[in-house]
Amino acid sequence: MSEPVGQAAGILPPLVHASRRGGPFLFVGGLAGMDARSGAPSRRFSDLDPADAALLRSGNLMIDAPPERAIVQSCRIVRQLEELLASEGGSLRDLVQQRFFVRDERDLAAVARTLVALLSDAMPATTLLAANGPGFAPEIDVHADFIALARPSPWSVTRVRVEEVDALTSPFPAATRAGPFVFTSPVAGINPATGRAVTSFRELDDAARTFANPPYAGRGEAVAAQQVQAFLNIERILASQGASLACQVRQNGWMRIGMREFGPASAVRQKLFSGGNTGPMTSLTVTGLRDSNALFEYGVIALVPAEDGSEWQRTIRNPPHGIASYYVAAVRAGPLVVSAGEVPVDAAAGAAVTSFSPDANMLGAGRVDAATVVMAQAHDVYAKLARALRDYGAAMADVVHQTLYVLDGSHTAAVERIATLHFGPSLPPTTVVPITSTSPFPESCLEIEVVAAIA
Repeated sequence: MSEPVGQAAGILPPLVHASRRGGPFLFVGGLAGMDARSGAPSRRFSDLDPADAALLRSGNLMIDAPPERAIVQSCRIVRQLEELLASEGGSLRDLVQQRFFVRDERDLAAVARTLVALLSDAMPATTLLAANGPGFAPEIDVHADFIALARPSPWSVTRVRVEEVDALTSPFPAATRAGPFVFTSPVAGINPATGRAVTSFRELDDAARTFANPPYAGRGEAVAAQQVQAFLNIERILASQGASLACQVRQNGWMRIGMREFGPASAVRQKLFSGGNTGPMTSLTVTGLRDSNALFEYGVIALVPAEDGSEWQRTIRNPPHGIASYYVAAVRAGPLVVSAGEVPVDAAAGAAVTSFSPDANMLGAGRVDAATVVMAQAHDVYAKLARALRDYGAAMADVVHQTLYVLDGSHTAAVERIATLHFGPSLPPTTVVPITSTSPFPESCLEIEVVAAIA
């Protein structure tokens, strides 16, 4: 079962746990770049400890001034995290995954430099992308979430370097390994030999060109070819650890393209992830990626198969998902149950959910506000997640982290209201991420994924 841990004062409202233990890991919900006690957003180098300010400033105003808020807020987040981990008997060296979401794409390089300066050889697998949208606090430029090894633990954390793809994830490691778990940094559809995002199947080897059937035209070919190249890169990383795509327990895709353009990628995935390669997947459109030519990038969590047949096995009990047969709603990996991102779509009807189901009609009775549709969609998604967890003997009370992907930040409170009907009055560690699209149906306002821990 999941075990809640101490609430870090002032980091998050009391409704939401800051962190929670789940199996071998500590899951830390979204931390924002603000003073943990006053709640004031950090803005200037003068808001930092003088030693951190001296470390992070270059002394060149042309370099320091434009991204100052993003640098300062990234530092605040790391120091909040360091304090939280220390309270649990751990340190930054226990990090296995971090995800940094930055308001302005132009600040991505500065945030990367900040993380290198602060984390050095403790750098874990890292997601770094631009995510922005309406309804989010304009004074917050950076927020992030984390997974760390829970202490005490017999495991250690190893930073994985893979020569062929190191340049594609630099300055971050290709992956982080903790026990049998591998967390990769996201990789784009970039050819390691050229360092450029591929635009056609002519740039791939003969084996990869088999995915060119049916033929794609124009931008569709670039979408399909980059999809193939991205997973060739991920396969190289996983192979270095004795794993493969058949070992994935979650796949996160971050896209520059909208869902309307995803068709060619979906056709490739139908071939890539048939049979044993299937697993939980989440694909979303955000505002920017580190490589301006990349159409998307993908990262995975994988479980290396145990040779002795121990409990650290990957198990699938869910049937193929109704939206696409190449993924499932959830998978079990040891004591963890990891879900795909669920969207408010009625797959049988081929339409987005826009009203409460018959069993929840009274939740919307008499309401005329705009939140009604969002609340109906949230209820639909949480009900789907609960069903997926039940296949593994897990319940919503076992959830140790959730990610809310929303088109409009002002909808978050309405989603949290529905969340309390499923979790109870206290929510698990939660990360809210701005997105620009989440399904082929523009009426879809949100997507939610969870991790649960069971005995």
